[in-house]
Amino acid sequence: MTTKRKIAKITESEDHNVITFDFDAQGKVDAVIDQLPKSIVGQILVYGLKQKVQDGYSGKDQKEAALSAVETIKQLMEGTWTNRRAGGGTSFTLVVLALGRAMSTPDKVVSEAEAQAMFDKLDEDIQDGLAKHAEIVPHIEVIRAERAAKRAKDAIAKTEGMERTLGAVLGA
Repeated sequence: MTTKRKIAKITESEDHNVITFDFDAQGKVDAVIDQLPKSIVGQILVYGLKQKVQDGYSGKDQKEAALSAVETIKQLMEGTWTNRRAGGGTSFTLVVLALGRAMSTPDKVVSEAEAQAMFDKLDEDIQDGLAKHAEIVPHIEVIRAERAAKRAKDAIAKTEGMERTLGAVLGA
């Protein structure tokens, strides 16, 4: 079995102008941003922005991915790089979805937009604690189970016509 190992330690200068790739015994390589041609910096910027937004919605269905993309771009426009996460590492997108379900009644379903508006009005410490709230946790778990079931269904659909048993795939 092959073990994945880190090839280089990557660091950046405090002013974000120099990125250093440290290959231990093989030496270090510096990339100095302000020494790169503007056209290359522009391409790197576009690549990095696409990657940042894609990282934010990785593993989500299309509807949740769109919400996540909006959230990530909004945070970047506000000068925030890192997405805050609720207690236990739960994404705030998931907490907002669960909040909408928890606040819905048989007579009134709370939309995602309404749940987001409720969430946005809360102080950060309350937002952070919602992922562990007794009325939110069951909804988070149901949403996670629904997502897992959808991923399984999608995986089965992608293998349509292929041998599906692990024994057959491995020749056992």
